[in-house]
Amino acid sequence: MNATFNSSNKTTKYYKTVMKNLNFKTYTFLIFSVLFIHNVSNAQYIKKRAKTLPELMYYTLDAKLFTNSNLVEDSGLILLYLDPSCEACHKELKQIIDNLDYLKDVEIVIISPNPRKELEVFAKQYELAKYSQITLLHDPRDVFYRQFKLAGYPSLYIYNNKKELISEFNSFVDFSEIMDGFLVASK
Repeated sequence: MNATFNSSNKTTKYYKTVMKNLNFKTYTFLIFSVLFIHNVSNAQYIKKRAKTLPELMYYTLDAKLFTNSNLVEDSGLILLYLDPSCEACHKELKQIIDNLDYLKDVEIVIISPNPRKELEVFAKQYELAKYSQITLLHDPRDVFYRQFKLAGYPSLYIYNNKKELISEFNSFVDFSEIMDGFLVASK
């Protein structure tokens, strides 16, 4: 009887080990399946969401709330996310300002999470107040970065007059590529 008990005990331990391994493998499979499905659906959501302009809620330098209702209707839109200490951001903005004649029907909204004082200095450096189609906004909670899942500075989003996404760039881009986006959208 002792031998049977030992044999039965070994068999029980074996089955418990097998069940633990199966449970571990099953749980691992389920967890990875759920994560995969979540990532796929999240990616689809982001693509769908990005096709139209999301709700903007940032602040002008005089601390007034700026939302989509403040945007010019029936005009193209460039959203430029930048950091005033970024050289590529300066280069991007300079080429946009130098080519404003080509962007007559385009509103340019610059968004930055940097402190308001830095943005005021930046605005004076580029004399942004003299350009009626350029608005500089403060994003104190860095919502834009999370909302657009950005990779870095500068990031540029180009929308047509229906506020549908035409092109996006997550680094410096030559002005010809910006214009190409608008030309393709107008066809």
